Order: sequence, then structure tokens, then C-alpha cells
Amino acid sequence: TGRRARMPTLLPLWRKARRVSSAASRLPGTTSLRFALHGWQRGKSKREMLKTASVIAHQHHEHFDGSGYPQGLKADEIDIFARIVAVSDVFDALSSDRIYRPAWNDERIYSYFREHRGSKFDPDIVDTFFDALPELLEIRALFSD
Repeated sequence: TGRRARMPTLLPLWRKARRVSSAASRLPGTTSLRFALHGWQRGKSKREMLKTASVIAHQHHEHFDGSGYPQGLKADEIDIFARIVAVSDVFDALSSDRIYRPAWNDERIYSYFREHRGSKFDPDIVDTFFDALPELLEIRALFSD
């Protein structure tokens, strides 16, 4: 199917993102988030990937309805990449065990996205998430801890 054809393009991007994140986290005295925010604050990078990472780091906690942080941006004021990462970040976080709580089951996660569609999350991104869910579950299985 068309979905299956897209899978090979998603995996190299996923692997590259993991390598960049891993490399940034090994910089002395920094974290990936601080590394990206440093680039955001300085605004000096000419590299599109670092500019994009900076925007994502800065905006992925914004909510579609404007109730997020740090700037209270809403809807299309939030960069499309940050809106996508907001959904993927929450999906990954809820799917994973944490020291303070076990991973949620898939149905609970899906219910959470349905409940917050249009408030925390861009409704179009949530719809796309559900459309791509079989592929996302394959990727999650490939890269599970």
C-alpha cells in the first residue's frame, strides 16, 4: 500500500534524529534541549536542521488552544514541526515506563489524544496520527527500549 511505501523514508529520518539527539546530549555540561535552545536564543545557526530543532525545542509544549508554554502560542502560531513533535513526544512518553509510573496501554493513550484533540493538540495532526497509527506502532516496536 501507499503507507508501506512511505516506511523506508521514515526510518532513516528516525535514525538520523536519534543520532543528532544522542550526539547533542554528550556535549559537556548540556542536554539536547539546552543545546537546541542555545541555538534558538543565539539565532546564529545557518543550518536548517538546527534552526528547526531550536523551534521544536522552544514550541513543542505550546497547546493548540493557547494554554501551553512558554509563549502561549495557539493554532498556526505554533510551527508545524512543533505541533507534530508535541503529538509524537506525548505518544512516546505515555507508551514508555517511567520511574514514577508504568506505561499506559494503547487504548488509554488513544483516548487521551481524542480527549485533547483541538485543545492541547492540533486536530489535523491528531487525525494524521490515527491514520498513520499502524506505521507508528511498527516504528515503536523497532525502537523499543
